[in-house]
Amino acid sequence: MIETVTQSEMLRGALDLNAGIACAPGCEKILAGWRERHEQALTTRFAEARRTGDLKGSLLPEAAAGYLLSVSAGIAIRAKGGETRAVLQQIAHIACIPFR
Repeated sequence: MIETVTQSEMLRGALDLNAGIACAPGCEKILAGWRERHEQALTTRFAEARRTGDLKGSLLPEAAAGYLLSVSAGIAIRAKGGETRAVLQQIAHIACIPFR
């Protein structure tokens, strides 16, 4: 993800997130649909990880999915502001600590 949001030949940051933030009212439904689809896919994956024992502790799949989406959005916004890949990778590394 970090490579995607920091490619010099592309606009920095997540296109869908940036476009949605800048668009007129009415885009909320589109953004909500995007978020719901991604959150459901991550929730399903975390639920599977819980069943197989890869997700330990008390993390709820829904909360873990929301957490990762929030971190991803933050990384995209920081990339848009010109943050370096090295710093973004450190942020991603720290964000993964709860899953170890």
